[in-house]
Amino acid sequence: MPSADQYLFVMWDGGGVVPPILAVARKLLDSGKTVSILGEQSMRAEVEAAGCSFHAYRYAPNRPDRLPESDPFPDWNGGSPFAVLKKLMYAHAGAYARDVIELCREKHFDKIVVDGFILGGMVGAEAAKKPFLVVWPAIDPIPHPGRPPDGLGLLPGKTLFGKTRNRALNWLFKRMLRSGQKILNPLREKYDLPPLQHPFEEYEQAEKVLLLSSAAFDYPTRLPANTQFLHPQLKDPTWAPQTQIDIQGPYVLVSLGSTFQDQHALYQKIIDVLSQLPVPAIVTLGNVFEPASFQGYPNIQIYKAAAHLDILPECGLVIHHGGHGVMMKSILAGLPQLVIPIGRDQFGNAARVIYHGIGLRAGKKTSPAKLLKMIKTLLSQEQFSRAAQAMSQKIKAEMQEEIPID
Repeated sequence: MPSADQYLFVMWDGGGVVPPILAVARKLLDSGKTVSILGEQSMRAEVEAAGCSFHAYRYAPNRPDRLPESDPFPDWNGGSPFAVLKKLMYAHAGAYARDVIELCREKHFDKIVVDGFILGGMVGAEAAKKPFLVVWPAIDPIPHPGRPPDGLGLLPGKTLFGKTRNRALNWLFKRMLRSGQKILNPLREKYDLPPLQHPFEEYEQAEKVLLLSSAAFDYPTRLPANTQFLHPQLKDPTWAPQTQIDIQGPYVLVSLGSTFQDQHALYQKIIDVLSQLPVPAIVTLGNVFEPASFQGYPNIQIYKAAAHLDILPECGLVIHHGGHGVMMKSILAGLPQLVIPIGRDQFGNAARVIYHGIGLRAGKKTSPAKLLKMIKTLLSQEQFSRAAQAMSQKIKAEMQEEIPID
């Protein structure tokens, strides 16, 4: 089969999902390929900074900016996480498919790369008779043997009860998302494509499903034949400026994501707790809030945005929300972590941190006194750093292997 030279990436602006997928696009550009991105206007600056051509959605959700009121898939306002997931995967499938099909009629593409949540984009690729890849910017949320459902923050079952519980929950998870057939199969029929028994069978139509994470960090599992890890892609986003820190480390880094998740009060609680410790701290706000909106303290520096790769070498501890990017960067730096998940895949990531002994997990409602105790534990007990350093070596060894994207 001749190599593909013209790639179309089909993406959505999920905040932290954008930099790792653009890192894959940049690798293709560096190898001499041409890459176009079909996405939302809010992504345009990042896409063009990466050297890719940008095409805005005409029919699918297309937020103009990253303000909370522009978010087509808000998951911070008390709604059901499953309802948000179904809306993202199914509700606009026809619009995503139409965007892909029309762009393929106007321009030539040899291969299409689709974000794992955009099932309609995959249908569009099939309808346009284009081979396609699926890319997950982290560990995929699809149930596989040995894994508990990702959004619940559960550990793999060790006992018969635990294993049975996880199998039952995975069955329930798949059953709850089976309702997407009512949208996807009529859409497939419209484009003369055969029906699927379950929406997840759409991934089986892909040449490859690429997970931009680490097999060593994931739970032991069996992946489908077309699914493989492509290693974490850990470039800082282009909107995060290179940062020179004028305090001596080791310091504590705090980061709670690059999209609005109603986390202002949580930031302030962490800042208040850290003010009680004789250690410096750096708080990065992910371009979501203004530093002036927080009460500050002499030992704490607050930045609207900062490049984490510049900051991590002098850190002693990272407090974060469980986003895959900051978590993986912290692991590769060999740092212990306090994870306070807010939503999305963060509960599953936090559980893996616990599973590997890399850190501790708290909740949004954890009391300041308990947070203080957990931070002191992580700063004083070396087993967390040793576990993080051991995992860092495993992931770095994985990253030595060259894996072709296509």
